[in-house]
Amino acid sequence: MPIAFGVGLFVGVIRLSMECISALKGEMADPSFMGLPTSAFGVLLVAAIPFFGFLIFVLFYLGIEVTRAILSVPGKLDKLGK
Repeated sequence: MPIAFGVGLFVGVIRLSMECISALKGEMADPSFMGLPTSAFGVLLVAAIPFFGFLIFVLFYLGIEVTRAILSVPGKLDKLGK
């Protein structure tokens, strides 16, 4: 994830700089780069990678904790029975 974040931002900023330079020259820039509508949108998508990675981590961790809680119930019931 850090590699995708770094490389994506580097490529996006380079492409955005190229679009700014071509706009200053008065040339028409190609609006599509790697299937994204604009380079600014691409930079925003790449910048969201850490947030989505954290969200996925929290959801998986929640699933693990719920499973651990469910699996610990029979042991606790056995202790209560004794």
